[in-house]
Amino acid sequence: MVKRTTKKAPPSAPQEQEPVPSARTKRAEVTRTLLLDTAERLFALQGYDATGVRQIAEEAGVNLGAIHYYWRTKEMLCRDALERRLVPMLKERVQGLDDVQATGGGLSALFDASHRPSLMAGGVSGEEASSFRRFYGRMLFDPSPEVQAILASLLDEYAVRFVQMLRAECGDLSDNEFYWRVTFMYGAFLYAHTQHTRTTALWGGRFDQSNFADASRFLTRFLEGAMRAPPSDEKGRTHTARRDAPERQKAAKKS
Repeated sequence: MVKRTTKKAPPSAPQEQEPVPSARTKRAEVTRTLLLDTAERLFALQGYDATGVRQIAEEAGVNLGAIHYYWRTKEMLCRDALERRLVPMLKERVQGLDDVQATGGGLSALFDASHRPSLMAGGVSGEEASSFRRFYGRMLFDPSPEVQAILASLLDEYAVRFVQMLRAECGDLSDNEFYWRVTFMYGAFLYAHTQHTRTTALWGGRFDQSNFADASRFLTRFLEGAMRAPPSDEKGRTHTARRDAPERQKAAKKS
């Protein structure tokens, strides 16, 4: 009698499990986050040059050596603080530009892609959003060469692409006039991300300054109107023909 043998299935490979972080790893991450939060708050309040690593450590209640362990220098700490906020926001901005190019969204969509992610604080809410805007607004104006170099390395690639797309939408403007309009545009963009101390002094608490969805919408309309305004000639006269006349004619025909 011949015995039949059955082949055994090869043993399945053991499933890899996520390593469980040790208590020491968890404490290290808590310390690192605490230092980043403290640095962000102090940089926003005092600026880069006026904030020292010793003060950051003391405010956080952490040994000074922890800063040198994680970052070695104040500049590297500042870069890390900016990156954790700006990298997610930049991904949203880049996706916005991709969508504008794919759909031909025009100026309104282009401006939304630019400032909505930062005004809405990259999707975070509550105090974290307020902290982000204070930090980002202060760093945008900070004169420190270290901060400006960090911002340039993070933002310039996106900014160049944005301005190129904006130039394509404003073909009837001279290079000179386009330059100045973009300069004024950035002025409005930058001030929108600050504490609004001057406008608050003028109007007090009569307006809701916490509704950044409204702020984003108003800023888009404001900038769109500025960039679509008729161009001026070299003598300073403004052409009266509306630049959006073709769009208005199409809308009138549809209605």
